[in-house]
Amino acid sequence: MADEPEVPETPEPPAAPAAPAIDPEVLGSQIARAAQAAVRDAIAQSQQAPPPVDALEEIVAPIVSKHAGRAALVAQLAADKADFYAIEDAEDLALRLHFKDEIEKTSLALASNGRALPRVDIFKHLKGDQETKVAEFRQKRRKARDDRAQTEAGDYGSGGGGSHEPGMPKFVTKDTAYELQGSGKLDEFLGGKEF
Repeated sequence: MADEPEVPETPEPPAAPAAPAIDPEVLGSQIARAAQAAVRDAIAQSQQAPPPVDALEEIVAPIVSKHAGRAALVAQLAADKADFYAIEDAEDLALRLHFKDEIEKTSLALASNGRALPRVDIFKHLKGDQETKVAEFRQKRRKARDDRAQTEAGDYGSGGGGSHEPGMPKFVTKDTAYELQGSGKLDEFLGGKEF
């Protein structure tokens, strides 16, 4: 056993210090002093005078805030109106202008109650509420656009302009030409042009 190395003995860790003794009388007096100080501070704060009030501010503030709020509402309505009617889509703009009276009436009614609702929301509500009216409006616009295109694509003569006049047919077929010649309106239809 002489061959075995000696293991040094590890010293034992020091014992933890003992908790200090608590004197119940001292602890009770410290708690009582802290509670009394908190009560004194609360009473002192409640007895402080409120900040001074400016008499002129009391009179003017409600009037100014009422008008300032109204001015802000008017500015908000004006900006909303400019944004709502300044769009590039011609179809959507035409529909918005078609509903303009109802949109503006609703917008002003809400504004008079102190509540501004964007015109886009009012417009969406009207479109959803009056689907048949919207469909009829779009059909009328489509028909008018088709009629305009048909008129513009009419008979273009050598002068580059259309020879269509109100009361005259847009296109001349052989039967229509004989009918116009028989009624004496062919020369009027041709506008004095000779071929």
